[in-house]
Amino acid sequence: MSVADHTLRYSRTPTNLGIVDFVQSPRGLGQKLFPAQVFFLKVFEREALDDTVPTIPIMDKFNETCLGTLTEVGYYNRLLETGRISMEYETYCATDTIQLTLCMGRRASKTTLITSYCGFKLYQMLNMDFPQKYFGIIPTDPIKITMTALGGDNAVSLFKRLSGLVRQSPYFQPYFLEDPTTQALKLWTRHDLEGLTPGKLPPSGSNTITLAAVANSPGVRGDNNVVVIFDEYAHIERAKQMRSEDKALDAEMYDALVPSISGFRNPTEAQCKERGVQLIPGERYGAPYGKALFLSSPNGPYGKFHDDFQLAFKIGPTSYTLAIQAPTWEVNRSVAPEYLHAKFNQSPVSYDQEFGGLFISSGMNWLQDMPMYYASVDKRLDHMMSFGKNDRQYFLGVDFALSHDGTACTISHFEPYYEETVESFSDEAIQYWKDYRFAQNPEFYLEDGHDPDWYRLDNPDYLKFLERPAGRYVIDYSEVRYAGKHPYEGQRVLSMELLLDWIQQLFQRWPIRCGCYDQWSGEVIAQLVEKRGFAKRFECINFNTNSNDACYKLFSSLLHEGSLKIPNDLNLHEELLSLKVEDKGRGLIKVEAPQNRHHDDRFDSIIRSLYLAHSYKNKNLYLAGESLQNLFNTIDICENGVQLGKIRDYEFRSKMQSMLHLGEQNIRNKNYSQTASRAMLRRR
Repeated sequence: MSVADHTLRYSRTPTNLGIVDFVQSPRGLGQKLFPAQVFFLKVFEREALDDTVPTIPIMDKFNETCLGTLTEVGYYNRLLETGRISMEYETYCATDTIQLTLCMGRRASKTTLITSYCGFKLYQMLNMDFPQKYFGIIPTDPIKITMTALGGDNAVSLFKRLSGLVRQSPYFQPYFLEDPTTQALKLWTRHDLEGLTPGKLPPSGSNTITLAAVANSPGVRGDNNVVVIFDEYAHIERAKQMRSEDKALDAEMYDALVPSISGFRNPTEAQCKERGVQLIPGERYGAPYGKALFLSSPNGPYGKFHDDFQLAFKIGPTSYTLAIQAPTWEVNRSVAPEYLHAKFNQSPVSYDQEFGGLFISSGMNWLQDMPMYYASVDKRLDHMMSFGKNDRQYFLGVDFALSHDGTACTISHFEPYYEETVESFSDEAIQYWKDYRFAQNPEFYLEDGHDPDWYRLDNPDYLKFLERPAGRYVIDYSEVRYAGKHPYEGQRVLSMELLLDWIQQLFQRWPIRCGCYDQWSGEVIAQLVEKRGFAKRFECINFNTNSNDACYKLFSSLLHEGSLKIPNDLNLHEELLSLKVEDKGRGLIKVEAPQNRHHDDRFDSIIRSLYLAHSYKNKNLYLAGESLQNLFNTIDICENGVQLGKIRDYEFRSKMQSMLHLGEQNIRNKNYSQTASRAMLRRR
């Protein structure tokens, strides 16, 4: 008995399974699929969609609440109605589609879809005795399935996932005659195995099927690829790797690999008789068999992935592309709601792109959640406070500029027991919050039997009912100064000495544990600070794209978690609410003021101050490297700070602190007087 006969007898998996049955079968790939994954795999292979049993749950955007359950046909119609799929199903099944473009959120199980699709295509071709004969290509030509990924490590990881599934599958085991390499795997067809002596490899020029994974590179070229799969294709262009000035890497990769699939078509009915082959179940006579599959989360409205996606909707079937957009929460039910909430809090706009699968353009407003923003504003706070508590650790953030922009200073601290009262909230916060609660759940007011007006921030009973964090990060002081304006009316360009006088006064009035500024003229400023004697408490940080991204997302997280308190300053509100966000790719964002309008100086100083305060509270030792070495030490601030002069006197300082923060002027005190407090705090 030949090796081929042994193979056929040993591999008892049926040869007529559909893609879902094969992927989930113990004798196939043995993968458990979510209902939405079943749907997409059926669409890939144009299999009949079920219209009887609702199996696909429609979750809310945090994967917490099921909003309803649809059949596969119902879900396809939902995609059509919401403009998230480019063709009706009947049209798609009758179109010679060669490209599938899926714009999906992160963690949407793209790897599972890739491995399932590749494994099924291997299964289909190994069911043929002689695939080269079926496709009418040169008998000695190998057939390839190529997967591409961002970088060598990602390519190896993707390949290991698929090769592991194939290696352990009972169906594929008889077709292995040699171990795979790190990025390639060969399977031998039945035609190779005919007449082969056990223990020997087929001769060179045999009809193998090769599965390979490669990193995105200008040197990649196509060679008889029957299937090409691009993982995270939208993110290739951002690498800025180009062989020429007129062609980006994503377009070059496309031109290198995709044309080779055109050589693989199903035979016509006459060709089937001529070649002595049978049409693959589910395929159409003469239709293209080769496919290019693009799966990626979006990366902004540019690049070939975006252009092809938009073209599929614009010209429909004549694009020969089926384009689908699906958010994470509709595909993968295993993603934890806590994880999604955390990502949303970091940046709601980025969340819609990274997990919602939407192409987000630059220039969108960064802070869009007005209820959460105004609920974070405490109208009792004065942004011009002059002294801090002795028993608190304060942190200073500075954004230096000498001419066009201003120099901004912000001081913040963590208050472990922050008490909110009805006097905390502005009219805007009260109205926004009422509308917000109703929009979130229209039946919310009926659940506890209270009147709708009971659920207001100016109702003390509701504040006790409302779950809010006990501790808050408080912005105590925030000021920006410009050349030509008070107190520098006579200055066309700000003097660094004058600015350092201002900063030194802040150190004299506040027990500041640590302060920081960015690398702009950092060495010059560092030398001047050293001469003044407070270099150990005021240091330069080299802020880059990654660290700025962390600062932006920290501010957003604290805001949306309800852990941030902002002074009620109209100028500050205008600056923060005018900020625009730009997606920089790879999960990074950039936040800045719109061009030729407003400033973002105070915002930059705020995020630096909060970053220090948050890092200190959470013991983020990453900051305690070459810079900020004194952030976590135990040196007494007063004894090792700047020359504080009169305020350094312990009795005087204690008296001031007691009067300002431990008596009736404490915002936590029931007898707190806002007007008196502001006047007192500004008194010299």
